[in-house]
Amino acid sequence: IPAGMEPRLSGWDIIVVPGLAFDRRGNRLGRGFGYYDRFLESVPESVPRVGLAFADQRIPEVPVEAWDVPVHALVTEEGVIRFVNASGSPET
Repeated sequence: IPAGMEPRLSGWDIIVVPGLAFDRRGNRLGRGFGYYDRFLESVPESVPRVGLAFADQRIPEVPVEAWDVPVHALVTEEGVIRFVNASGSPET
């Protein structure tokens, strides 16, 4: 996030995050620049992070780095998948 462009985080209800792919733990494959991860680091954990994708963008596993921030849920045309926690599996 460029200097002077830091987001104001008061009053946020939800953060919608795009991705190229999402795995069963809520990890997201982006474009490799880390923009969303840097932004999401500054968002309180209490603000839901929701991925938005087509069902065929779900894959078994996404490569994960230490700075990657997973989503709490994924919305596809087939429904909503909620993740237990950052390293957990989907809720059933």
